[in-house]
Amino acid sequence: MQADTVEIRKIRKNELSLIRDFPPVDWNLDLEKVYKRHFDQDYFYPIVAVLDHEIAGTGIAVVNDNATWIGTIIVLDKYRKKGIGNAITNHLIDYSKSKGIGTIILAASDLGLPIYKKIGFEHDFNYLFFKADNLIESNTLNKSISGIAKPDYDRIFELDYAISGEKRKKLLIDSLKTGFKYKDNIIKGFYLPDFGKGLIIADSDNVGLELLKFRLSLDTSSICLPETNLTAIDYLNSIGFYQYLKTPRMFLNKNVNCDSKHIYSRGCGYLG
Repeated sequence: MQADTVEIRKIRKNELSLIRDFPPVDWNLDLEKVYKRHFDQDYFYPIVAVLDHEIAGTGIAVVNDNATWIGTIIVLDKYRKKGIGNAITNHLIDYSKSKGIGTIILAASDLGLPIYKKIGFEHDFNYLFFKADNLIESNTLNKSISGIAKPDYDRIFELDYAISGEKRKKLLIDSLKTGFKYKDNIIKGFYLPDFGKGLIIADSDNVGLELLKFRLSLDTSSICLPETNLTAIDYLNSIGFYQYLKTPRMFLNKNVNCDSKHIYSRGCGYLG
């Protein structure tokens, strides 16, 4: 059976429960919750591949002002090796281009990597995942860290763009309501617990590490960060974390100017 017999369309709200268990267990991802959170936003495009009246696969595009992230591209086992993953990926790429965005970014899974290479995606850098079995506790209080308020928003958008290279105000704004800033005269970094697994961006190692310590005082679960942030990696190793996974970050067409060494915790593989 060929992929051209597959219907690819936006998922309907009443179908969200049907894709709840699609992700592999080790992704630790509540896909239904993710789709529900962003479903009505204009930057969010969630699709399904339907074959014989059954949802065979899914994927999303998150369209920011200058780049699109695609992710959660999953095909059920019984429908693999039929070109469905390739069809989903190309549909999301075409959708992004229809919105005027040619730059596509993704974090590749082992299953998806050959597909993305064949399409023309290039390797940027690797994301490294860390966890700890026996975490060494440390003093994490810092008076420079406080909650984000509305007057802080523009500075955070400015800092995020300078480091991530992405113009993504619409995507960030909801997470700012529960976020934290590091301010010393001006805002030098921020932590957004509700952006994926917790995005941390800072303009210096000192600020980044303080925000990372603060994050660990609230959440000791696994952390993902770019391999280029050697300072954060050394710190995590020093307190009992170890690397357990590596995932390539890839891009199609022109890449954004990402200052990855100043990302101290990635949000997630479909948001950045």
